[in-house]
Amino acid sequence: MKVCVIAAIFPPYARGGAETVAAACAQALAGEHEVFVITCAPFAGWQSFAGKWEQLKLMRIFRFTPLNLFTIFNIARYSAILRLFWHLIDMVNPHTYFVVRRILLSEKPDLILTHNLKGLGYSVHLAIHHSRFIKQFVKQHSRWLHTIHDMGALHPTGLKIWGREKSIFQKNPLVSLYARINRKLLGDPDVVISPSQFLLDEYRIRGFFPQSLTAVVRNPVLTEVAEVTKEPEAARGSSATSGSSDSSVTFLYVGQLEEYKGVRLLLDVWKDFSAQHSNVMLSIVGDGSLKNEVTRLSQQLGRVKYYGFIPHEQLGVIFSGAHFVLIPSLAYENSPTIIGESFTAGIPVIASRIGGIPELVEHRHSGFLFNPGDRRDLLKVMEEALKSKWADLSCGAEESSAVFSLQQYSTTLDSLFKL
Repeated sequence: MKVCVIAAIFPPYARGGAETVAAACAQALAGEHEVFVITCAPFAGWQSFAGKWEQLKLMRIFRFTPLNLFTIFNIARYSAILRLFWHLIDMVNPHTYFVVRRILLSEKPDLILTHNLKGLGYSVHLAIHHSRFIKQFVKQHSRWLHTIHDMGALHPTGLKIWGREKSIFQKNPLVSLYARINRKLLGDPDVVISPSQFLLDEYRIRGFFPQSLTAVVRNPVLTEVAEVTKEPEAARGSSATSGSSDSSVTFLYVGQLEEYKGVRLLLDVWKDFSAQHSNVMLSIVGDGSLKNEVTRLSQQLGRVKYYGFIPHEQLGVIFSGAHFVLIPSLAYENSPTIIGESFTAGIPVIASRIGGIPELVEHRHSGFLFNPGDRRDLLKVMEEALKSKWADLSCGAEESSAVFSLQQYSTTLDSLFKL
């Protein structure tokens, strides 16, 4: 079977968890099927608009730069006004439409798997619709599965922020128009996959995918990540479980350094938490607009180590020394990739009770949940984590990791292909 994976960003480039999932999807299928990928490339001269093929392990990758004001890779550098025009072009990018349609008609895939498309443009869906229509006349009809990763088709930022659900930022006529246009552009793939019931419901409530079959399929963890992070016991030590004064406990944050990710809340809580406990350490990995603030506070607070940005494939060493992973998000998260990676490594997770997170983290079994934005509640569960029996929580995390199996993901895709 020939499989086409389409994603705006694909490794080695990365901005978040969606591209990791797209890579895992391609990897899961490449061993048994012929896989090729269509994705964006950073601008590197006029030739990048034409694009080119490259070979990566068992798959071919076509990378090109969609014609727009700038690329998804450097969007953060530009003003809100320019980004607005960029989003408008991105929604119906004709360049993307013709490039993707040409490749689909040439390659004739049996299965098309689309992931996050912001940066390529939702004209990808038009290209799929039209190429499938043309191929109907020669009795070749590709099966199309689309995975939603965030609220990117509902809001230009792809975000829904706790405490701001009814604000003008979240609800206004332009946002409503944006969602209605995208609903038409996306149409009805054969199957729509969501990593969480929460996210699927968000789209269904707004009238998306009325004719599509739907399925909740947890995001897989890449094999390489699982292998690297599965060596934690020696580095962590089995005694750092009960809050004893002679044992060191490390809390880890990995993610974007943005206010909506709860980084400020975490550092505010850490100030009091670390003052009460001399045996704790906070490791922070990531980059973002709060980088300078995090650097300054990590130097002031003590027992905080800021590593900066670390490539995904090199996170194993950081994971190996962690006891708890922190996700203090103020955004309605779908299915944070870091949860699956933490559980695979046997690391319990402390996370906000928001979005799709409670579907993954079982309170006091594989970690702890707290009310989003609640400083006192976060402090309380961190205290409870310090006093808990870590070995039991680690076992709970490992038990919960089964749903993130790459093999299970591949088997599920095969079954959905046959529906």
